[in-house]
Amino acid sequence: MIEKRVLLFDLGKVLIDFDHTIAVKRIKPHCDLDVKSIYDLFFDSDLTDRFEKGIVSSLDFFQEVKKMLNAKVAYEEFLPIWNEIFFPHPGMLEILEALKDKHSLYLVSNINEPHFKYLKERFKEYFRHFNHLFLSYELGLRKPDLRIYELIIDYLKLPPQNIIYTDDRIELVEAAQRLNIDAFLFESTDSLKEAFFQRNIRFDIVLSKK
Repeated sequence: MIEKRVLLFDLGKVLIDFDHTIAVKRIKPHCDLDVKSIYDLFFDSDLTDRFEKGIVSSLDFFQEVKKMLNAKVAYEEFLPIWNEIFFPHPGMLEILEALKDKHSLYLVSNINEPHFKYLKERFKEYFRHFNHLFLSYELGLRKPDLRIYELIIDYLKLPPQNIIYTDDRIELVEAAQRLNIDAFLFESTDSLKEAFFQRNIRFDIVLSKK
């Protein structure tokens, strides 16, 4: 008897691509800081960490960012600047559609609430293929914290080696591997397909060039 296995995907830079500099360039006319300083405050700060853990609300995040940047921007202007950084990763929707009928699909993501709400509306066809979503802002945990992987293992009630997980960041892959999750680095749709084939997870698709 073949043991049950499930497929666990990261979201950003795997299923859906993004470019943080889009938001940085759009907010720059509203403040006096240079691009690097804006980027660091937006995407590489303790504030962002707490935002993705759900500790800070969307409105509080905006107010903190506005204060740190000394930005002259309203919340209604800020939200599209913050959210409109995402675009399809060619081929990944087709891969999900090819896998969904034979495999249980799950998603784990370090993400904040407005980004997720935007993505769920803008890319709704992706999310309907998943059995469950593990979102950092709902769980209060971010990868590579081992507790988020332990939570997933407990939820799935499977041996960790039966969870096949891909992420684009090596430190997140290595954290999952420490708990014996069958994790591998996402580099491209071709490498993903090869990694799945090595695990006897086979599918045939014609990848979109969009």
